[in-house]
Amino acid sequence: MTSKRRTGTTLTAIADVVDLSGDSRAIGRALWLTTELALIAFSSTPFAEDAANYAYDFYAKSSGLQGSGLGLQNLAQKGLHFILFFALGVTLSYLTSARGWREVLLIVAICFAAALGAEAIQLMFPTRTASMADVLLNLNSGTLATLLLQRRSHTTRAG
Repeated sequence: MTSKRRTGTTLTAIADVVDLSGDSRAIGRALWLTTELALIAFSSTPFAEDAANYAYDFYAKSSGLQGSGLGLQNLAQKGLHFILFFALGVTLSYLTSARGWREVLLIVAICFAAALGAEAIQLMFPTRTASMADVLLNLNSGTLATLLLQRRSHTTRAG
């Protein structure tokens, strides 16, 4: 049984991602989005921090670097979150076709919720700290991706 939905709306696009009624493309989109959100959640855990520390220590020993790399590790973690949220903005833009400002605002709201979720996960671990600066960094990277794709789609349609 199919339900009647207006086509071309953001909610329809999101509903299509959630509706996995045998459509392999919808299943692929849902798996991709789920994987991105899982990576964001995992990157907020001490396990990811330990992996980053191990990778840095291995690199430092193999390349002969001396001293503490906490500043570089922190920068690498911020960079990873920027990339993950930029990718989330790109994915959501393509899933919703981000044609209008309502879609852009919805994507920004989803990125904001994901950023808050990532910081909330950090509150569960005593070795991690949550910060509003991280929420803003994550939100800005998702928003940047969305706005760049929004601008590109307007330029492509106009030209």
